[in-house]
Amino acid sequence: MTAWCARQLLFVSAVLLLVAGQTLGRVNEEEKDPQFWIDKAQAELERALGRKNNYNRAKNIIFFLSDGHGPTSLTLSRIFKGQRNGKLGSEETLVYEDFPNVGYSKTYSVNHQISDSSVTATACLCGVKSNYGVIGTDGRAPRGDCTNIAERSPTCILELAKNAGKATGVVTTARITHASPGPLYAHVPEREWEDDSTITDDAKSKGCIDIASHIVGPVGKDITVLMGGGRRHLYPNTSADPEYPDRTGRRLDGRKIHEEWVKEKTDRGLNAEFVWNKAQFDSIDPNTIDHWFGSFDYSHMSYTNDTDAAGEPTLTEMTRKAIQRLQRSDKGFFLFVEGARIDHGHHDTLAQKALEEAFEFDKAVKVGMDMTDEKDTLIIVTSDHSTPIITGSYAKRGNPVTGNTDYTDDSSHTSGGGALSSVDKKPYTVIAYAEGPNFNDSAPRPNLTNDDLKNRNFKYPSAIPMKETGHDLTDVGIYARGPMAHLFHTTHEQNYIFHVMKFAACLGDSKTHCDNIRDKKYPGMNDECTSSAGTTFPYISLLIASALTLCTFDY
Repeated sequence: MTAWCARQLLFVSAVLLLVAGQTLGRVNEEEKDPQFWIDKAQAELERALGRKNNYNRAKNIIFFLSDGHGPTSLTLSRIFKGQRNGKLGSEETLVYEDFPNVGYSKTYSVNHQISDSSVTATACLCGVKSNYGVIGTDGRAPRGDCTNIAERSPTCILELAKNAGKATGVVTTARITHASPGPLYAHVPEREWEDDSTITDDAKSKGCIDIASHIVGPVGKDITVLMGGGRRHLYPNTSADPEYPDRTGRRLDGRKIHEEWVKEKTDRGLNAEFVWNKAQFDSIDPNTIDHWFGSFDYSHMSYTNDTDAAGEPTLTEMTRKAIQRLQRSDKGFFLFVEGARIDHGHHDTLAQKALEEAFEFDKAVKVGMDMTDEKDTLIIVTSDHSTPIITGSYAKRGNPVTGNTDYTDDSSHTSGGGALSSVDKKPYTVIAYAEGPNFNDSAPRPNLTNDDLKNRNFKYPSAIPMKETGHDLTDVGIYARGPMAHLFHTTHEQNYIFHVMKFAACLGDSKTHCDNIRDKKYPGMNDECTSSAGTTFPYISLLIASALTLCTFDY
């Protein structure tokens, strides 16, 4: 064995021992030293003192939406990510948790205390709170009522970006016609009207069209890149699905929306493609193709680690390719990216799949960060609503977050891999749901002793019997970096997010920000401001430097 090989084996052995020690011992030795925590806090304090607000105009906006990913889900995904990376878990950080500007969003709607994805997405993307179940309409439009629909349809963020000459993109793991992406291009007072087979005759007589038809409407036809699932709403009930020949489309009008979308581009002399599988996706050259529409499943796209007959791109892959295309625009771009299946996993109490989707979402955000510059790109990460996932027990560090708890108030009660309840002497999971499908209302609580919690399809326990979990009313986080990100600073109404995006990019009638840049009205602004990462504040910098010189931070 060569000396080099010996050194490599020694290094690998040391790493493995370190990881094993952390996992089995459930403690990081360095954390026992109080100086570790003092140094960690001081480093964060110095970063905070050195931050400067970025008053630049946002050339680009990326809006990341993690569907159903409230504070509890986010915390669990952080630990899940850490444990996947060989750590104890709790010390891990999601990439967007390091963003310098953080706020909270209140997710109620005009008529519901607990909202659905369509009305919350409408708030984020269209700037107004509205009624439960609607897509891109304001509070004057009751659900399912098409009366005066045109005047009850606000101008939403993607249309404003399009009108400003920006390239636009929509990426989701849900159906492209689903609740969250719908408000980007459609104005429909019923989220279930994804194709014409579900829309009522009364609605049609009052001027409403289905959501999929809006894809070839005034806003949808100009979207640069569309990617998601939901082929069934694009083509007729007489046409077989290319991936699942035993299934057909659902449209009754005979239209093939995806073909119309492509033809509209080619008639204008642009090159455009429709793709429906991984191989076709891989063949797309974002440097040469002007527009493409990807619909990668009959309904929603598969969960990240599930298999699919024809193969599907991941959320990260779609995000990367979308940005590569959108960056060709001299005037910048707006991109919507949704990790939709976090919510779907929680609805079915499939916590492991929900957390895998959150892990993939974190990777997609990292791609957005790496491919853009915060000098000119505003990145916002938020959720539309929370879900009723709960945690309990006093689990020790390193306890698998998707497993049974290892803590009990009576240590004599133990079982393989987990502790027992002090009441019914049965194991219980770290994760549970307030409501959902995995319940037994005619028998005592099930015994999980022999259940395989490593099975990704394990349904976690729920307290209230429901066919699936609903949502909850918890506020959700807003994480932002880039131009004007400091405008997120407290607990906000959810529709405020739209107005920050509009203001930061000077879209529509929101010209004040650009006027202030031009006239140098921001504090400390100088001639170099608009080309720097943030506004320079000479006098504030001097004060901070003086303070750091005088303070020893000796606690």
